[in-house]
Amino acid sequence: MAQWAEGPASRPAESPANPSKMSSKARSKLRPVDEVLAEILASVQPIQETERLPLAAASGRYLAEDVVSLVDVPPAAGSAMDGYAFQRSKVSAGEWLTVSARIAAGSLGKPLAPGTLARIFTGASLPEGADTVVMQENTE
Repeated sequence: MAQWAEGPASRPAESPANPSKMSSKARSKLRPVDEVLAEILASVQPIQETERLPLAAASGRYLAEDVVSLVDVPPAAGSAMDGYAFQRSKVSAGEWLTVSARIAAGSLGKPLAPGTLARIFTGASLPEGADTVVMQENTE
């Protein structure tokens, strides 16, 4: 079995990743994708039987139906970074905004006042009216 290093530059010239450089003999072994896909799909047998199991016994199994949470988790959109939250459609490039709130992780902020933004920290819920967070490192 051939061993290749990672990355396309290390693949041999006859690699399927380079079909234009394959020999005619190797190229003649290639099959159309539709043909191979039809063959694969014809060999698949859907699972007909289902059973209920405790979660701990379900490892390695497939779900018979979707599992839907009864609650939204998390309950609101949250910030994945420290930065500034604002409503993108209300801001022009180069415009300076006033910081109207500071929202710590795990906190809910008040709705944004027009023309303002909120200082927000990782894990904090976005305040009402905000749809964008810019990382603090990308601000002045």
